[in-house]
Amino acid sequence: MPPLLSRAYPLTLIGASLHLAEDDDPSDPVGVHVEVDLPGSVRLQRDLALEELGLPLDLKGIDRALAEAVPLILPEAWRSELLRALEPAPPDEPVWLDFRRPFGHLPAMPWERMMVPHLGRPLVRLPFSAVPPPEVPDDLRVAVCAPWAGTTALRDFLEDVVPVVPGARIDVFAADPGARDGVVPGTAVRFHEPPTEDAGAATTGGRSGSIRPDNPWLRWMLDVIGPGTVDVVHLICPAGVSENYGMLDFGASPAGGESPRSVRLVGIGQLLDVLTELGAWSLSVAMPEVRTRGGEAGLRIFAHRMTGLLSGPVTLQAPAGPAHELAAAYRFLYTPAPGPVPRTPSLMVACHPGLVRARTTAVAPARGQDDEAAQRIERALRDCTLDADVLRTARRSTTEPSAWVASSQRILERWTSNVLGTEVDPAVSSTVPSGVTAALSFISRSIESSVRGKGDDR
Repeated sequence: MPPLLSRAYPLTLIGASLHLAEDDDPSDPVGVHVEVDLPGSVRLQRDLALEELGLPLDLKGIDRALAEAVPLILPEAWRSELLRALEPAPPDEPVWLDFRRPFGHLPAMPWERMMVPHLGRPLVRLPFSAVPPPEVPDDLRVAVCAPWAGTTALRDFLEDVVPVVPGARIDVFAADPGARDGVVPGTAVRFHEPPTEDAGAATTGGRSGSIRPDNPWLRWMLDVIGPGTVDVVHLICPAGVSENYGMLDFGASPAGGESPRSVRLVGIGQLLDVLTELGAWSLSVAMPEVRTRGGEAGLRIFAHRMTGLLSGPVTLQAPAGPAHELAAAYRFLYTPAPGPVPRTPSLMVACHPGLVRARTTAVAPARGQDDEAAQRIERALRDCTLDADVLRTARRSTTEPSAWVASSQRILERWTSNVLGTEVDPAVSSTVPSGVTAALSFISRSIESSVRGKGDDR
């Protein structure tokens, strides 16, 4: 069965999955199966052998090839077939990249760099969460964490990206004080002074009762921002790679001390806890220019897994590419003005189709042929998550309950994604027990009643 989002929205899809040998062993694939689907029809099905791809299919092998700058060549025969299959699709609409089981480490490959220059169309990754992001506020709040000094990625972000999001408030946590020179006059950018010593993970931070992360950079962000919230977290850091996962590498602590490997490397769980505490619904990551080689595949598989855990866009620029491409993505994703989806070969972008429809048409998102799929998403949002008016009321508050409401919404969104039948984490299979929908509805209505009651008191 096609994925829920492609049934709820009319999408042009490139589906990618592992082509397995006769023994169906996903750890030893013989190639990649590619399928081009237009609404109502399948236009192409093709198996690509390993030699046609030019890249291995294991995570460490992909990472080595990317570090060695192996040429990424789209075979001529495959390119011609692909373009012919896409001809009936509207030329101004994006092509959606859909990873289908078994997909292994295919998301770690730089499909955008391989395909966008030849497609002549934007390429957007279909997320693993069917829950759409919240409406973008006029006062977008972005937390930027740049723990590695001596890179240009932070300066590029401040000079090229921040100005395209008018009204945004930017909080910067950086190891390089010289990056302040990149702040454009008139933008709301605050550089925070690093702590003189690392606060321990067991100490009390800016939020009462919150769980303290092991990583000192994440603790610093929570201490400074709490009890406030942010919408987007932008990280500028490399990654480490294991057999199956990537972990963000934050390097030395903000106080200047060396961090043990167990602390400097941050996995999905620790980052997700921090994003939830901050109320963040979107994540963007940029790979800095550091002396260590490798890690791109780790960042890519990390970002891929986050698409099932956040309702908002997940973007990744790895390695560092043109700043104007990241700026174009921010303008499209985080400002209300409609416009075309940008073509960004240096950037991985994963976002909900409803967001793209709203940005490109300035009207309600169009539905696909399966109207029940769209209604199912709408019912789940209405029953299991907080009302938009309640979220706006809480956001206007400057007290700690506003952070609590935003954090609660992030948790409700993840459970709702699970209720809809999509995978909360592509690496983990889970089953929704009976009664979860009723429980989520009870929790969301209780929070709404509390927020509305406080609003009446004011």
